[in-house]
Amino acid sequence: MKLIALSLSAALLAVPASLMLTGCAAETSADDTVATSQDALSLSGIAAEMVGTYEWNAEFSGDATDFYSLTLKKDGTYTAQVEATLVAPGVRCITFPCTLPESGKWLARKVPGGMGIKFTPKKGDVRDTKADFENGVLTLTRAGQTTSLFTAAALQQQQQQPQVQRSACAAVFCQPQTKCVELASGEAACVKPTTSACAAMLCAVGTTCLELQSGEASCLTLKH
Repeated sequence: MKLIALSLSAALLAVPASLMLTGCAAETSADDTVATSQDALSLSGIAAEMVGTYEWNAEFSGDATDFYSLTLKKDGTYTAQVEATLVAPGVRCITFPCTLPESGKWLARKVPGGMGIKFTPKKGDVRDTKADFENGVLTLTRAGQTTSLFTAAALQQQQQQPQVQRSACAAVFCQPQTKCVELASGEAACVKPTTSACAAMLCAVGTTCLELQSGEASCLTLKH
């Protein structure tokens, strides 16, 4: 018995260490590694230009979605004031905008049709946002809504440009999940994209039934 045990020990010692560890090694896909390096945009390129502080502006930003202020840092982290329900889904506000602070990590990467930013907050779900950046204006699109955030310099430049007559919706603040439409009268109204309240509404020719922010249905004449 002793002779057999010694023979087994000698045999094990003769096996190369690389073969003994093979069974415990995690498999790594070369394709996965390449895809990750290709998708992430280096901070030495376009992502480096995006580092800075951006603000939402009621007059020029368009839809109010997710971010009202955003600071992208070169270490890959961010701080922001965001739509409160992203941080605390049960929160209810009587003022607009209704925001809470948020922080986490950001990653600029290639997506079909352009560029995107992956926001990974310390609390809450990861958000993938399509992005466009030019001359200090960061345009973000998510869930069908698009907003433009401005650096201080870009906003000042925008304000100094000759202004054409803008839609009545330019100065209207609509709650999330609603959209501003301009009526034929020149007035603006916040409506919901769904029209369930219009199911039992019969409108006159030339008018359209829209569900208002209050949940009520109304026949309105839209501006063309």
